[in-house]
Amino acid sequence: MKVYFGGPDKPAYLLRDLLASKIDEIDGHGEIFWMTYYFRDIYLAEKLIEAANRGVKISIVLDAKPRVKSANDEVYSLLKKSGNIDIVYVRHKTPHKHISRKMPKIHEKLYYFRTQNKAFAYVGSFNPSGRINDDIKMIELIGDQDRGHNFLIEINDAQLLDELYEHCIYIKNVKHWFCEILKKGKSKICNNNTDIYFSPWSSKKAVISFLNSAERGDKLLIAMSHFSSIIIIKKLIDLSRRGVQIQIISHDTKRRFPETIERILRTMGIECHRYVHPKGYPMHNKFMILEKKHEGLLACGSLNLTARSLNENHELLLISKVKSLLDRFKKRWNEIYREIVENKYCDEQG
Repeated sequence: MKVYFGGPDKPAYLLRDLLASKIDEIDGHGEIFWMTYYFRDIYLAEKLIEAANRGVKISIVLDAKPRVKSANDEVYSLLKKSGNIDIVYVRHKTPHKHISRKMPKIHEKLYYFRTQNKAFAYVGSFNPSGRINDDIKMIELIGDQDRGHNFLIEINDAQLLDELYEHCIYIKNVKHWFCEILKKGKSKICNNNTDIYFSPWSSKKAVISFLNSAERGDKLLIAMSHFSSIIIIKKLIDLSRRGVQIQIISHDTKRRFPETIERILRTMGIECHRYVHPKGYPMHNKFMILEKKHEGLLACGSLNLTARSLNENHELLLISKVKSLLDRFKKRWNEIYREIVENKYCDEQG
């Protein structure tokens, strides 16, 4: 599996241009299926329309009411008017488990492509939510996803791809109310080295199991945009007491990483850093690295460590022991950490 990272140290629009290049690769007999939380990129929307006009079958699933409620409307209208794209706006009617007391969201970032000869997909943290010369207020609300820290992992395994596609079809066709938690499709798919979990059915248990595998002397590195789950905080405190070294990098806003939680974690000996950039670029990554004596583990995807992500939203969590992938994420964590430590614009305690 390959991984692509976006960030202030990378070319602007790197992940957006990656998706655009893959759209161009799909011939008239192929198919594209995307699910994402925010979709505001007009350039990518026009690329999809071009693909549809040459015969590519295209399906798009978007959240109808993201946090910035009107964010997806322009792209939705543009794709809808093209007449050749099957686009679904998901509106949930009831919480899944009545824990966060908020409506679930389509928060997965899954970009599936198929040609006559091959299929591949990308999963991760990146929303195509920007555009050139964008509205400044909108950028402030959403964050500049094209310049901030994000990633996409390329998946080529045939078994994983077949089951990812089935998952896409399920989310597209199911009635999004209470009955959807009685999922008839798989809540977990796997091959020899990688498991993929889907919320709200299995990701929470997978995260807890991932953390429970940490032992005295292990090191846990976390880069997480949103961090507020009480269950996870209690688990990290327990791990710290048992001798696991923990370092956390989170986004700078207090909404995403509350000060009270930061204080509690610091009191328990857990190293915490807020990522702050002078231009407001977000730290939107969502990954955890567990370094063990013999074999490490990586957990990453669209899942934030919040009650809403763990219990209500539609999220995707990938857990892998592929060493090359683990090494790339470890290298990226160290790069972000150095950015915090070496630059004046980041937190003083870093």
